[in-house]
Amino acid sequence: FTVRQDASSKFGPNNQTGFFPSASLGWVLSKENFMEDVDFINTLKLRGSWGISGNDRIGRNIYEQLISTGEDYVLGNDTEVLGAAITRIANPFIKWEETEQFNIGLDLNLLRNKVEVVAEFFSRKSSDILYTNFPIPNTIGVTNLAAQNAASMTNSGVEMNLNYRGNLGEVKFNLGGNFTKFIKRSEVTGLGDGGEETIGTQSIIRIGEPFRAYYGHKAIGIFQSIEETVNAPSQFGVANTSGDIRYADISGPDGVPDGIVNDDDRTIIGNPNPNLLINLNASLDYKNFDFSVLMQGVSGVDRLLMGNGSLPTPDNRSNSLEYWINRWTPQNPSANLPRAGGLNNTIVSSFYVQDASYLRVKNIELGYSLPKNTLDKINLSKLRLYVSAQNLFTFTGLEYFDPERGAGRNSSRNPPLFKTITLGINLKL
Repeated sequence: FTVRQDASSKFGPNNQTGFFPSASLGWVLSKENFMEDVDFINTLKLRGSWGISGNDRIGRNIYEQLISTGEDYVLGNDTEVLGAAITRIANPFIKWEETEQFNIGLDLNLLRNKVEVVAEFFSRKSSDILYTNFPIPNTIGVTNLAAQNAASMTNSGVEMNLNYRGNLGEVKFNLGGNFTKFIKRSEVTGLGDGGEETIGTQSIIRIGEPFRAYYGHKAIGIFQSIEETVNAPSQFGVANTSGDIRYADISGPDGVPDGIVNDDDRTIIGNPNPNLLINLNASLDYKNFDFSVLMQGVSGVDRLLMGNGSLPTPDNRSNSLEYWINRWTPQNPSANLPRAGGLNNTIVSSFYVQDASYLRVKNIELGYSLPKNTLDKINLSKLRLYVSAQNLFTFTGLEYFDPERGAGRNSSRNPPLFKTITLGINLKL
Protein backbone atom coordinates (compact mmCIF):
# COMPACT_ATOMS: atom_id res chain seq x y z
CA PHE A 1 0.00 0.00 0.00
CA THR A 2 1.44 3.38 -0.99
CA VAL A 3 0.34 6.99 -0.96
CA ARG A 4 1.87 9.50 -3.32
CA GLN A 5 1.67 13.27 -2.86
CA ASP A 6 2.30 15.54 -5.85
CA ALA A 7 2.11 19.29 -6.23
CA SER A 8 1.91 21.41 -9.36
CA SER A 9 2.01 25.17 -9.90
CA LYS A 10 -0.46 24.79 -12.77
CA PHE A 11 -3.28 24.79 -10.22
CA GLY A 12 -4.42 27.51 -7.86
CA PRO A 13 -2.90 27.86 -4.37
CA ASN A 14 -5.69 25.82 -2.75
CA ASN A 15 -5.55 22.92 -5.23
CA GLN A 16 -1.88 22.40 -6.02
CA THR A 17 -1.50 19.22 -3.98
CA GLY A 18 -2.94 15.85 -4.90
CA PHE A 19 -2.94 12.60 -2.93
CA PHE A 20 -2.84 9.37 -4.92
CA PRO A 21 -3.09 6.00 -3.13
CA SER A 22 -2.48 2.54 -4.55
CA ALA A 23 -2.49 -1.04 -3.30
CA SER A 24 -1.71 -4.51 -4.61
CA LEU A 25 -2.19 -8.05 -3.38
CA GLY A 26 -0.78 -11.36 -4.63
CA TRP A 27 -1.25 -15.02 -3.75
CA VAL A 28 1.29 -17.60 -4.96
CA LEU A 29 -0.88 -20.71 -4.97
CA SER A 30 1.95 -22.90 -6.25
CA LYS A 31 3.69 -22.57 -2.85
CA GLU A 32 0.67 -23.87 -0.92
CA ASN A 33 0.69 -27.40 0.47
CA PHE A 34 -2.32 -28.47 -1.59
CA MET A 35 -0.31 -27.82 -4.79
CA GLU A 36 2.67 -30.03 -3.88
CA ASP A 37 1.55 -32.97 -6.02
CA VAL A 38 0.73 -30.91 -9.12
CA ASP A 39 4.02 -31.43 -10.92
CA PHE A 40 3.18 -29.85 -14.26
CA ILE A 41 2.57 -26.41 -12.65
CA ASN A 42 5.76 -24.59 -11.71
CA THR A 43 4.28 -21.22 -10.82
CA LEU A 44 0.68 -20.15 -10.23
CA LYS A 45 -0.04 -16.71 -8.89
CA LEU A 46 -3.19 -14.62 -8.59
CA ARG A 47 -2.76 -10.88 -8.20
CA GLY A 48 -4.79 -7.72 -8.11
CA SER A 49 -4.05 -4.02 -7.89
CA TRP A 50 -5.86 -0.73 -7.56
CA GLY A 51 -4.59 2.81 -7.68
CA ILE A 52 -5.21 6.43 -8.55
CA SER A 53 -2.78 8.58 -10.51
CA GLY A 54 -2.87 12.29 -11.29
CA ASN A 55 -2.37 14.32 -14.44
CA ASP A 56 -1.24 17.95 -14.59
CA ARG A 57 -0.39 18.05 -18.33
CA ILE A 58 -2.69 21.00 -18.92
CA GLY A 59 -2.37 24.63 -19.93
CA ARG A 60 -0.84 27.13 -17.54
CA ASN A 61 -2.56 29.88 -15.59
CA ILE A 62 -6.07 28.59 -16.21
CA TYR A 63 -6.93 29.49 -12.62
CA GLU A 64 -6.05 33.16 -13.23
CA GLN A 65 -8.09 35.80 -14.98
CA LEU A 66 -6.93 36.67 -18.50
CA ILE A 67 -7.05 40.32 -19.46
CA SER A 68 -6.10 41.12 -23.05
CA THR A 69 -4.94 44.40 -24.53
CA GLY A 70 -6.06 45.59 -27.92
CA GLU A 71 -9.71 45.59 -26.83
CA ASP A 72 -10.27 49.20 -27.90
CA TYR A 73 -13.44 51.18 -27.18
CA VAL A 74 -15.32 53.91 -29.01
CA LEU A 75 -16.47 56.69 -26.68
CA GLY A 76 -18.25 59.96 -27.21
CA ASN A 77 -18.10 61.30 -30.72
CA ASP A 78 -16.59 58.22 -32.40
CA THR A 79 -13.39 58.65 -30.41
CA GLU A 80 -11.40 55.43 -30.25
CA VAL A 81 -9.43 54.88 -27.06
CA LEU A 82 -7.04 52.15 -26.04
CA GLY A 83 -8.51 49.52 -23.77
CA ALA A 84 -8.17 46.12 -22.15
CA ALA A 85 -10.85 43.61 -21.24
CA ILE A 86 -11.43 40.20 -19.75
CA THR A 87 -11.45 37.72 -22.62
CA ARG A 88 -11.53 34.47 -20.67
CA ILE A 89 -13.25 33.65 -17.40
CA ALA A 90 -10.85 32.07 -14.92
CA ASN A 91 -11.46 28.87 -12.99
CA PRO A 92 -9.89 29.19 -9.52
CA PHE A 93 -11.16 25.71 -8.59
CA ILE A 94 -9.22 23.80 -11.24
CA LYS A 95 -7.51 20.69 -9.85
CA TRP A 96 -5.76 17.48 -10.77
CA GLU A 97 -7.24 15.13 -13.35
CA GLU A 98 -7.45 11.63 -11.85
CA THR A 99 -7.28 8.14 -13.33
CA GLU A 100 -8.44 5.17 -11.27
CA GLN A 101 -7.18 1.80 -12.47
CA PHE A 102 -8.10 -1.72 -11.39
CA ASN A 103 -6.24 -4.84 -12.54
CA ILE A 104 -6.66 -8.53 -11.78
CA GLY A 105 -4.19 -11.02 -13.23
CA LEU A 106 -2.87 -14.55 -13.44
CA ASP A 107 0.76 -15.69 -13.79
CA LEU A 108 1.21 -19.32 -14.81
CA ASN A 109 4.30 -21.36 -15.70
CA LEU A 110 3.91 -24.96 -16.89
CA LEU A 111 5.97 -27.96 -17.97
CA ARG A 112 9.27 -27.03 -16.35
CA ASN A 113 8.73 -23.39 -17.27
CA LYS A 114 8.51 -24.15 -20.98
CA VAL A 115 5.07 -22.54 -21.13
CA GLU A 116 4.47 -19.08 -19.69
CA VAL A 117 1.03 -17.46 -19.50
CA VAL A 118 0.34 -13.98 -18.17
CA ALA A 119 -3.31 -12.89 -18.36
CA GLU A 120 -4.79 -9.68 -17.04
CA PHE A 121 -8.07 -7.79 -16.98
CA PHE A 122 -7.79 -4.02 -16.65
CA SER A 123 -10.27 -1.23 -16.11
CA ARG A 124 -9.19 2.39 -16.28
CA LYS A 125 -11.53 5.27 -15.44
CA SER A 126 -10.45 8.88 -15.85
CA SER A 127 -12.39 11.61 -14.07
CA ASP A 128 -12.18 15.36 -13.55
CA ILE A 129 -10.85 15.67 -17.12
CA LEU A 130 -10.59 19.28 -18.22
CA TYR A 131 -13.38 20.24 -20.61
CA THR A 132 -14.32 23.59 -22.13
CA ASN A 133 -17.56 23.24 -24.11
CA PHE A 134 -20.11 24.83 -21.80
CA PRO A 135 -22.76 27.32 -22.93
CA ILE A 136 -21.88 30.94 -22.11
CA PRO A 137 -24.61 33.61 -21.98
CA ASN A 138 -23.92 36.50 -24.36
CA THR A 139 -24.52 38.93 -21.52
CA ILE A 140 -21.24 37.90 -19.89
CA GLY A 141 -19.32 39.52 -22.73
CA VAL A 142 -16.69 36.81 -23.28
CA THR A 143 -16.46 33.90 -25.67
CA ASN A 144 -13.91 31.73 -23.85
CA LEU A 145 -14.47 29.82 -20.64
CA ALA A 146 -11.55 28.34 -18.74
CA ALA A 147 -11.55 24.56 -18.65
CA GLN A 148 -13.48 22.81 -15.89
CA ASN A 149 -12.84 19.45 -14.22
CA ALA A 150 -15.93 17.87 -15.70
CA ALA A 151 -15.42 15.12 -18.28
CA SER A 152 -14.85 11.41 -17.70
CA MET A 153 -13.69 8.50 -19.83
CA THR A 154 -13.18 4.75 -19.47
CA ASN A 155 -10.98 2.04 -20.99
CA SER A 156 -11.15 -1.66 -20.25
CA GLY A 157 -9.92 -4.88 -21.75
CA VAL A 158 -7.95 -8.07 -21.46
CA GLU A 159 -4.23 -8.50 -22.07
CA MET A 160 -2.45 -11.82 -22.52
CA ASN A 161 1.18 -12.87 -22.96
CA LEU A 162 1.95 -16.38 -24.21
CA ASN A 163 5.45 -17.87 -24.53
CA TYR A 164 6.69 -21.35 -25.31
CA ARG A 165 10.32 -22.49 -25.13
CA GLY A 166 11.32 -25.85 -26.52
CA ASN A 167 13.60 -27.80 -28.79
CA LEU A 168 13.38 -30.30 -31.64
CA GLY A 169 16.63 -32.19 -31.66
CA GLU A 170 19.38 -29.62 -32.05
CA VAL A 171 16.91 -26.83 -32.86
CA LYS A 172 16.08 -24.59 -29.92
CA PHE A 173 13.13 -22.26 -30.40
CA ASN A 174 10.99 -19.69 -28.64
CA LEU A 175 7.49 -18.66 -29.69
CA GLY A 176 5.66 -15.74 -28.10
CA GLY A 177 2.76 -13.41 -28.50
CA ASN A 178 1.11 -10.47 -26.79
CA PHE A 179 -2.55 -9.65 -27.34
CA THR A 180 -4.63 -6.78 -25.97
CA LYS A 181 -8.37 -6.93 -26.56
CA PHE A 182 -10.29 -3.78 -25.64
CA ILE A 183 -13.80 -4.04 -24.25
CA LYS A 184 -14.26 -0.27 -24.04
CA ARG A 185 -12.06 1.96 -26.18
CA SER A 186 -11.70 5.46 -24.75
CA GLU A 187 -15.45 5.69 -24.24
CA VAL A 188 -16.67 9.10 -23.08
CA THR A 189 -18.85 8.61 -20.01
CA GLY A 190 -19.55 12.21 -18.95
CA LEU A 191 -19.12 15.86 -19.92
CA GLY A 192 -20.11 17.45 -16.62
CA ASP A 193 -23.26 19.29 -15.62
CA GLY A 194 -24.28 21.44 -18.56
CA GLY A 195 -21.43 20.26 -20.77
CA GLU A 196 -22.25 19.98 -24.45
CA GLU A 197 -20.82 17.59 -27.03
CA THR A 198 -18.00 19.02 -29.12
CA ILE A 199 -18.27 18.66 -32.88
CA GLY A 200 -15.10 19.24 -34.88
CA THR A 201 -14.50 19.26 -38.62
CA GLN A 202 -14.29 15.46 -38.68
CA SER A 203 -14.80 14.17 -35.14
CA ILE A 204 -17.08 14.41 -32.14
CA ILE A 205 -16.82 14.16 -28.35
CA ARG A 206 -20.12 12.56 -27.31
CA ILE A 207 -21.21 10.59 -24.26
CA GLY A 208 -21.34 6.87 -25.02
CA GLU A 209 -19.02 7.10 -28.01
CA PRO A 210 -15.23 6.73 -28.41
CA PHE A 211 -13.25 9.90 -27.78
CA ARG A 212 -13.07 11.90 -31.03
CA ALA A 213 -14.93 9.29 -33.07
CA TYR A 214 -15.14 10.11 -36.76
CA TYR A 215 -18.27 12.15 -37.42
CA GLY A 216 -19.77 12.86 -40.81
CA HIS A 217 -22.29 11.74 -43.40
CA LYS A 218 -23.08 8.16 -44.35
CA ALA A 219 -22.38 7.58 -48.05
CA ILE A 220 -24.81 5.14 -49.67
CA GLY A 221 -23.63 5.19 -53.27
CA ILE A 222 -23.16 7.35 -56.37
CA PHE A 223 -25.97 9.03 -58.30
CA GLN A 224 -25.86 7.15 -61.61
CA SER A 225 -28.77 8.76 -63.47
CA ILE A 226 -31.02 11.83 -63.60
CA GLU A 227 -33.91 9.72 -62.32
CA GLU A 228 -31.98 8.92 -59.14
CA THR A 229 -31.15 12.58 -58.51
CA VAL A 230 -34.77 13.70 -58.93
CA ASN A 231 -36.22 11.10 -56.56
CA ALA A 232 -33.59 11.58 -53.82
CA PRO A 233 -33.59 14.12 -50.97
CA SER A 234 -31.87 17.41 -51.76
CA GLN A 235 -28.32 17.66 -50.44
CA PHE A 236 -26.83 20.78 -48.81
CA GLY A 237 -29.17 23.20 -50.55
CA VAL A 238 -28.08 22.46 -54.13
CA ALA A 239 -29.54 20.28 -56.85
CA ASN A 240 -28.39 16.69 -56.99
CA THR A 241 -26.11 15.87 -59.91
CA SER A 242 -25.26 12.57 -61.54
CA GLY A 243 -21.85 11.40 -60.41
CA ASP A 244 -22.13 12.91 -56.91
CA ILE A 245 -21.96 10.92 -53.71
CA ARG A 246 -25.38 10.06 -52.35
CA TYR A 247 -25.78 10.54 -48.60
CA ALA A 248 -28.31 9.00 -46.22
CA ASP A 249 -31.17 11.14 -44.91
CA ILE A 250 -30.86 10.06 -41.29
CA SER A 251 -32.47 12.84 -39.28
CA GLY A 252 -33.80 16.36 -39.22
CA PRO A 253 -34.54 19.10 -36.68
CA ASP A 254 -37.19 16.88 -35.08
CA GLY A 255 -35.02 13.77 -35.02
CA VAL A 256 -36.66 12.04 -38.01
CA PRO A 257 -35.76 12.04 -41.74
CA ASP A 258 -37.08 15.20 -43.38
CA GLY A 259 -36.19 14.81 -47.06
CA ILE A 260 -33.18 17.12 -46.74
CA VAL A 261 -29.53 16.14 -46.28
CA ASN A 262 -27.60 18.67 -44.18
CA ASP A 263 -25.64 18.84 -40.93
CA ASP A 264 -28.53 17.22 -39.05
CA ASP A 265 -27.76 13.97 -40.85
CA ARG A 266 -24.22 13.54 -39.58
CA THR A 267 -23.51 10.42 -37.56
CA ILE A 268 -20.64 8.30 -36.22
CA ILE A 269 -18.77 6.91 -39.25
CA GLY A 270 -15.68 5.33 -37.72
CA ASN A 271 -13.52 4.66 -34.68
CA PRO A 272 -9.86 5.79 -34.69
CA ASN A 273 -9.04 3.45 -31.79
CA PRO A 274 -8.19 -0.24 -32.44
CA ASN A 275 -10.01 -3.00 -30.58
CA LEU A 276 -7.12 -5.47 -30.78
CA LEU A 277 -3.34 -5.05 -30.52
CA ILE A 278 -1.10 -7.89 -31.68
CA ASN A 279 2.62 -8.59 -31.20
CA LEU A 280 4.17 -11.89 -32.33
CA ASN A 281 7.77 -13.01 -32.01
CA ALA A 282 9.76 -16.14 -32.74
CA SER A 283 13.41 -17.16 -32.56
CA LEU A 284 15.39 -20.32 -33.15
CA ASP A 285 18.99 -21.51 -32.94
CA TYR A 286 20.47 -24.37 -34.89
CA LYS A 287 24.14 -25.07 -34.40
CA ASN A 288 25.81 -21.79 -35.41
CA PHE A 289 22.74 -20.31 -37.11
CA ASP A 290 20.21 -18.02 -35.43
CA PHE A 291 16.94 -16.62 -36.71
CA SER A 292 14.38 -14.17 -35.27
CA VAL A 293 11.22 -12.46 -36.46
CA LEU A 294 8.98 -9.79 -34.91
CA MET A 295 5.50 -8.92 -36.16
CA GLN A 296 2.99 -6.36 -34.94
CA GLY A 297 -0.50 -5.34 -35.93
CA VAL A 298 -3.86 -3.89 -34.99
CA SER A 299 -7.44 -4.79 -35.80
CA GLY A 300 -10.72 -2.92 -35.79
CA VAL A 301 -9.31 0.55 -36.44
CA ASP A 302 -10.61 3.06 -38.99
CA ARG A 303 -8.80 5.81 -40.88
CA LEU A 304 -10.39 8.86 -42.47
CA LEU A 305 -8.26 9.32 -45.58
CA MET A 306 -8.74 12.82 -46.91
CA GLY A 307 -6.20 15.37 -48.10
CA ASN A 308 -3.69 14.34 -50.76
CA GLY A 309 -5.01 11.46 -52.77
CA SER A 310 -8.64 12.44 -52.34
CA LEU A 311 -11.00 13.67 -55.03
CA PRO A 312 -9.51 16.39 -57.29
CA THR A 313 -11.47 19.63 -57.36
CA PRO A 314 -11.09 22.81 -59.41
CA ASP A 315 -9.42 24.66 -56.52
CA ASN A 316 -7.23 21.71 -55.49
CA ARG A 317 -4.08 21.46 -57.59
CA SER A 318 -2.32 18.90 -55.42
CA ASN A 319 -1.66 15.41 -56.72
CA SER A 320 -4.36 12.76 -56.72
CA LEU A 321 -3.95 9.00 -56.91
CA GLU A 322 -4.24 7.32 -60.27
CA TYR A 323 -7.35 5.33 -59.37
CA TRP A 324 -9.35 8.55 -59.78
CA ILE A 325 -8.95 8.02 -63.54
CA ASN A 326 -11.85 5.56 -63.15
CA ARG A 327 -14.15 8.14 -61.56
CA TRP A 328 -17.69 8.81 -62.78
CA THR A 329 -18.04 10.48 -66.19
CA PRO A 330 -20.91 10.53 -68.68
CA GLN A 331 -18.94 7.86 -70.58
CA ASN A 332 -18.40 5.83 -67.38
CA PRO A 333 -21.79 6.11 -65.62
CA SER A 334 -21.50 2.97 -63.47
CA ALA A 335 -18.33 3.98 -61.62
CA ASN A 336 -18.03 3.60 -57.85
CA LEU A 337 -16.05 6.84 -57.59
CA PRO A 338 -17.71 10.29 -57.78
CA ARG A 339 -17.14 12.81 -60.53
CA ALA A 340 -14.46 15.47 -60.32
CA GLY A 341 -15.46 19.00 -59.40
CA GLY A 342 -18.43 18.24 -57.18
CA LEU A 343 -18.04 20.22 -53.96
CA ASN A 344 -20.51 17.95 -52.16
CA ASN A 345 -18.11 15.08 -52.82
CA THR A 346 -15.41 16.55 -50.58
CA ILE A 347 -17.60 16.49 -47.45
CA VAL A 348 -16.41 14.30 -44.57
CA SER A 349 -18.25 11.02 -45.00
CA SER A 350 -17.96 7.26 -44.70
CA PHE A 351 -16.85 7.21 -48.34
CA TYR A 352 -13.37 8.19 -47.16
CA VAL A 353 -13.27 5.87 -44.13
CA GLN A 354 -11.29 2.66 -44.57
CA ASP A 355 -10.42 -0.27 -42.34
CA ALA A 356 -6.75 0.20 -41.40
CA SER A 357 -6.21 -3.18 -39.72
CA TYR A 358 -2.83 -4.66 -40.53
CA LEU A 359 -0.13 -7.15 -39.61
CA ARG A 360 3.43 -6.08 -40.37
CA VAL A 361 6.74 -7.94 -40.29
CA LYS A 362 8.68 -5.30 -38.35
CA ASN A 363 11.99 -7.10 -38.15
CA ILE A 364 13.45 -10.35 -39.42
CA GLU A 365 17.07 -11.44 -39.02
CA LEU A 366 19.25 -14.41 -39.97
CA GLY A 367 22.75 -14.79 -38.57
CA TYR A 368 25.71 -17.17 -38.61
CA SER A 369 28.45 -17.27 -35.97
CA LEU A 370 31.80 -18.86 -36.70
CA PRO A 371 32.50 -21.91 -34.49
CA LYS A 372 34.98 -21.60 -31.64
CA ASN A 373 37.69 -23.75 -33.20
CA THR A 374 37.71 -21.52 -36.27
CA LEU A 375 37.83 -18.38 -34.14
CA ASP A 376 40.81 -19.73 -32.21
CA LYS A 377 42.72 -20.21 -35.44
CA ILE A 378 42.26 -16.57 -36.46
CA ASN A 379 42.61 -15.15 -32.91
CA LEU A 380 39.09 -13.75 -32.63
CA SER A 381 36.60 -13.97 -29.76
CA LYS A 382 33.49 -13.61 -31.93
CA LEU A 383 32.57 -13.18 -35.59
CA ARG A 384 28.92 -13.14 -36.60
CA LEU A 385 27.55 -12.41 -40.07
CA TYR A 386 23.91 -11.41 -40.40
CA VAL A 387 21.27 -10.06 -42.74
CA SER A 388 18.21 -8.27 -41.40
CA ALA A 389 15.16 -6.50 -42.80
CA GLN A 390 12.74 -3.99 -41.30
CA ASN A 391 9.14 -3.44 -42.47
CA LEU A 392 9.58 -6.18 -45.05
CA PHE A 393 5.94 -7.21 -45.49
CA THR A 394 2.60 -5.64 -44.56
CA PHE A 395 -0.70 -7.51 -44.76
CA THR A 396 -3.62 -5.07 -44.90
CA GLY A 397 -6.76 -4.27 -46.82
CA LEU A 398 -5.90 -0.57 -46.81
CA GLU A 399 -4.90 0.58 -50.28
CA TYR A 400 -2.33 3.20 -51.25
CA PHE A 401 -1.57 4.43 -47.71
CA ASP A 402 0.45 3.26 -44.73
CA PRO A 403 -1.92 1.81 -42.08
CA GLU A 404 0.54 2.59 -39.27
CA ARG A 405 0.44 6.34 -39.84
CA GLY A 406 -1.63 8.81 -37.85
CA ALA A 407 -5.36 9.37 -38.04
CA GLY A 408 -5.45 13.08 -38.92
CA ARG A 409 -7.38 14.60 -41.79
CA ASN A 410 -4.21 14.82 -43.87
CA SER A 411 -2.54 11.66 -42.57
CA SER A 412 -2.19 10.47 -46.16
CA ARG A 413 0.43 13.16 -46.69
CA ASN A 414 2.87 11.45 -44.34
CA PRO A 415 5.62 9.44 -46.04
CA PRO A 416 5.36 5.68 -45.63
CA LEU A 417 7.82 3.66 -43.58
CA PHE A 418 10.87 2.49 -45.50
CA LYS A 419 11.79 -1.12 -46.12
CA THR A 420 15.37 -1.50 -44.93
CA ILE A 421 17.67 -4.44 -45.65
CA THR A 422 20.98 -4.57 -43.74
CA LEU A 423 24.07 -6.73 -44.11
CA GLY A 424 26.37 -6.67 -41.10
CA ILE A 425 29.26 -8.16 -39.17
CA ASN A 426 29.66 -8.40 -35.40
CA LEU A 427 33.36 -8.67 -34.63
CA LYS A 428 35.03 -9.03 -31.23
CA LEU A 429 38.81 -9.37 -30.87
